[in-house]
Amino acid sequence: MTTADKNPCLRCTMGQDCCNRLRGLKVTRNEFERYFQAHSEKLSITPATQSGAVLVISTNDAKACPNWKDGGCTVYNERPIECRLFPYTTAGIVERRNRIEIGFHRRTNCPLKNELLMPEDDARSLIALFGKRAFGEDKAIVVYHAELKGRRSRWQRAWNRAIGAAKALLSG
Repeated sequence: MTTADKNPCLRCTMGQDCCNRLRGLKVTRNEFERYFQAHSEKLSITPATQSGAVLVISTNDAKACPNWKDGGCTVYNERPIECRLFPYTTAGIVERRNRIEIGFHRRTNCPLKNELLMPEDDARSLIALFGKRAFGEDKAIVVYHAELKGRRSRWQRAWNRAIGAAKALLSG
């Protein structure tokens, strides 16, 4: 168990909703075996990737994480990487031959989000570590900020429309 000075989430005004209703946590196979295997009958477990190197776990009936006891995380100091990453969350893991693309975002209702967000470079390093642990050292891990990628795409589409309209005006 941890105290609020070691675990700032204990000051959460939403009752640690992310842990009290565990849903969509991505873990490596090793993390699953270490932290969740003994509780598998309480969990919904689905592969997040083709190879099954990453699993998505949720509790049945939107119950608390099995590691959550008496208002605290029993594995907080050694918790899975995606738990350490929060309020960033991994998204869109794509497996290619020797390349793994892992997106991340910070879209969450966490009331302590601004306080808890680590520097983006640290988040990228943690996600790259997650990728190496899940898929192996021989894979190239590409980490991208999913929110920025989406913004860039919208900007690029708008730019392309503007260029197309300008070309039409000039040619017509």
